Amino acid sequence: MPDAQSARPPVSSEERRVPPRHAPVWVRIAGTWHRGLIQHWIMPASGSWEVMITVDELTGGLPLQGRYIYDPATIRPRDGDVLPTY
Repeated sequence: MPDAQSARPPVSSEERRVPPRHAPVWVRIAGTWHRGLIQHWIMPASGSWEVMITVDELTGGLPLQGRYIYDPATIRPRDGDVLPTY
């Protein structure tokens, strides 16, 4: 299973930001699922959704906080403490 891909910083100030409806997520990084919180969804000029995620757990130095390209396989809604299995 792939890991979440970091997004590049915006090239243009023309991007749309939308607050999340469900902020808690699981984010797959370095082969492991981690708890994160979506701060906002981002629609850059390129037209594909990205998310700004902040840390919702201590990660032992993993670079979890940041901007990611949205992929439902690597960023999933979190409704509890049960890790994604698929």
